[in-house]
Amino acid sequence: MNAPLQPAFGKVDAIRKEVLAAASLPLHRATTLPRHAYVDEDYFRFESETVLKTGWLCVAHLSQLNEPANFLALDLLGEPLVILRDKDHAVRVLCDVHFVCNQNDRVPLLVQVLE
Repeated sequence: MNAPLQPAFGKVDAIRKEVLAAASLPLHRATTLPRHAYVDEDYFRFESETVLKTGWLCVAHLSQLNEPANFLALDLLGEPLVILRDKDHAVRVLCDVHFVCNQNDRVPLLVQVLE
């Protein structure tokens, strides 16, 4: 399971197989994911495109934006966001729509603030 990792796709595929093997273990044999799943930049790019950018992502909780003018500035997968509560108590997410898209197919990232 700890075979040498090949460059790019081969490396990502090897990490993906290790992740699937770890996730498939019964609970009484559970382990953490392999180290590469947390630190490898190619695997992070793969996971960002195939998992994280394919659906809604929670970016904040309303308790973090209690009052008008409260805001959070954050980076979501390389995209700068500002989340704020306006004077009418509405929550707004400010972003550059051009950049908050998957560059390959122009599908916008969907963000949500949880109540």
